[in-house]
Amino acid sequence: MNRRLVLLATLVLATGCPPDPDPEPGPDPTPEPEPEMINAFDREGPFGEMPYDIAEDFDFEGREGEFDLSEAWTGEDTYVFIQRQPNGYSQAMWESDLGMLFFESQPNVHYFFASARTTWEADLDYIEDRLEAEFESMGSDDEEHWRPRVHIADTERGEINGTVEAVFESDWAGYGFAIDRFQRLRELGLMQFVGDGFTGDIRFAAYPSRLYDFEYERAVRMAANPPDHTIELWDEFQMEGDRAEVVIDVPDVGNFDTLEVDLTMGCTDHLDANCFEWDYKARMDLCSLEVDAPKEPASCDPGETDAEGNVLEPPETQACTCTSSYAGEEAAERTCQPVTDEEGNVTGGVFNDCPCGCSISFARWITPYHREGRWVTDISPMLAHMQHPGPTRVFIDLDYPFVVSSELRFADRGSETVPFAAVRTWGGGGFGSGYNDAHQPIAFTAPEGTVGVKVHALITGHGFNGDSANCSEFCPHAHHFQLNGGEWHTHEFNEARDFMGCAEQTHIGALPNQFGTWYLGRGGWCPGMDVAPIIFDLTDDFLPGVENTVTYQASLNGDDPANHGSIWMDSYLVFYRER
Repeated sequence: MNRRLVLLATLVLATGCPPDPDPEPGPDPTPEPEPEMINAFDREGPFGEMPYDIAEDFDFEGREGEFDLSEAWTGEDTYVFIQRQPNGYSQAMWESDLGMLFFESQPNVHYFFASARTTWEADLDYIEDRLEAEFESMGSDDEEHWRPRVHIADTERGEINGTVEAVFESDWAGYGFAIDRFQRLRELGLMQFVGDGFTGDIRFAAYPSRLYDFEYERAVRMAANPPDHTIELWDEFQMEGDRAEVVIDVPDVGNFDTLEVDLTMGCTDHLDANCFEWDYKARMDLCSLEVDAPKEPASCDPGETDAEGNVLEPPETQACTCTSSYAGEEAAERTCQPVTDEEGNVTGGVFNDCPCGCSISFARWITPYHREGRWVTDISPMLAHMQHPGPTRVFIDLDYPFVVSSELRFADRGSETVPFAAVRTWGGGGFGSGYNDAHQPIAFTAPEGTVGVKVHALITGHGFNGDSANCSEFCPHAHHFQLNGGEWHTHEFNEARDFMGCAEQTHIGALPNQFGTWYLGRGGWCPGMDVAPIIFDLTDDFLPGVENTVTYQASLNGDDPANHGSIWMDSYLVFYRER
């Protein structure tokens, strides 16, 4: 008896009946639908020749053959165009290390080379020879990948025609430009290290593609996870100064577990030339506002002082009320201010505004060197400061009059707990020998219903050239949090040790090729980037219903700070409840 019959007999004895024959294969399951492409090729326009305009289709006649943008379009690639100009900056870039261009590059880039000089043919022969030598030095897989992604013009710039020629001839793209994954024209920025002895370097043509991939992936994530509620703060609003504010109506956030702030620091016509010079601190605050504020200031008695400023009669005061999303309604008091004539004589008095201030540091950024950017930052713990529905004031200080767009996005992503209260803990200060002594432990009792506790901290280091460590901008300081003597939770800013530390963050939103030392790693920040909140979950060491103690210390190379510069910090304990 063969083995198959023995097995069949065994199964009959065990089950009382023979096994069913193999079932007929059913139809293939319906495949999951492909996600809708969010960056299909745009054949309708409107098209343009300025940054962020949609690039019209074009043919590029290359020495290796013709490249047609629409035929090559997959939505997965970016396109970088580099043009030789008759000056030293361009020459240095043309002669710099091509190996670094490919080393720093994303794999999904096409590079195009052209020349605006009368010696265009010799220029292109030169770059072709250098590229050929680079290909031959690569491994076979890299060579096979990159050869079809490099395109050398087969004619002078004036004969290229179409979009490429028109943009190359513009005032903004003389050295090059890019087309991102949304078919938008983009400036490449400054392609060199900054300082004496530095000049053009072609490796910098690789960094924008990292940002373009980040922007695409962010757009895909946002399209797949739309918010449940949105509050528009500003929409392409041209700031008149470096500050702006708006009153919003905060919803009931009780069932939201996610909050994002979307901010664009834009420049006129999206041009680098119209952007601003320095990397300054920027912030967004939540503020209170007066309830039923009078339309006109009321007259009042300003009191009286003598010539030495001694108060003879105090000024009149008046009760008023402030309201906010973080404190609800609070009693306040306005004071009568004197009104004077041209000679400085007091002629009467009017009440000042109710002193409704800005108490909550909500989000932070560092402004870029002469570039514009957009950042979407998860600040979900800040929902704890929005527990009182109704009007509240949002204030922004960007240090420059950007064209600003911003909105708040609220969502429910299904977390088991939600933030519902918070207390401020520590600010920063000078990073000297007394820093830790000035940041003593804090005792607190959590509100009833608390099941989780997290630290939410915005921490950046500033100042340099004051000590050998270049603190606090360029030294790798560390920050440590502990609850009830339990585990230490530490965040180290080791990127401050890295010469290219911020260049290595372009894939998470740092703006490349700014007109300054944007690439240098720093202690907790990069120019042209949002400041990511530091969040530590302390729940494992939390004691409900009794007093707890939270501790914070900072260090440099394992020792107490005794250095130069300062730490800019706003930190909170955020309490979470079950839904």
